[in-house]
Amino acid sequence: AVYRYDPTARARIRETFHIPQDAFVVGHIGRFSAQKNHAFLLEAFAAVHRMHPEAILMLVGDGELRQDVTQQVERLHLSDCVRFCGVRSDVPALLSAMDVFAFPSRFEGLGIVAIEAQAAGLPVVCSEHIPVEALLSPETRQVPLSDAAGWAEALLTAAASETTRDSGPEVCQRFSIDAVAAMIASYYKGEQP
Repeated sequence: AVYRYDPTARARIRETFHIPQDAFVVGHIGRFSAQKNHAFLLEAFAAVHRMHPEAILMLVGDGELRQDVTQQVERLHLSDCVRFCGVRSDVPALLSAMDVFAFPSRFEGLGIVAIEAQAAGLPVVCSEHIPVEALLSPETRQVPLSDAAGWAEALLTAAASETTRDSGPEVCQRFSIDAVAAMIASYYKGEQP
């Protein structure tokens, strides 16, 4: 229940980062590294912004490519609509402030933050390199990294409904302690999943 959508946290986070309460917010949480593919995300968001100038991109995290990402934001003339949120520990509140979660990684072991986003009831647009085990919600779409325009379209059409927001914890029930313990017990007993 920690990831359950919280409208109070949504309003507070948006106020903290000077995001209008009615803005369409694309969010990403991840280290600023080549793996996380911020350069591609910014290209896709630039296309979103051309269609919807009020859209905001929240980037949570830090890393060795932070300066490169900042420079790309300036080159794309997106400085007014990209929020650099830094490293934060209040991930559930941040997820509540977003309308869609973007996850354009070049590779991932599992993609825990994508699972957290789904637990928060967010639709997720992710790359084809995210393992199928992390795709838990019918609101999650994989889009090839070769298609920035396709990403823009997917991000725009994935706005979370209240129904989706409320279904997050149930969607991710398979990662509960009880479900994982049962899966491990079955594995050691030699049972098929």
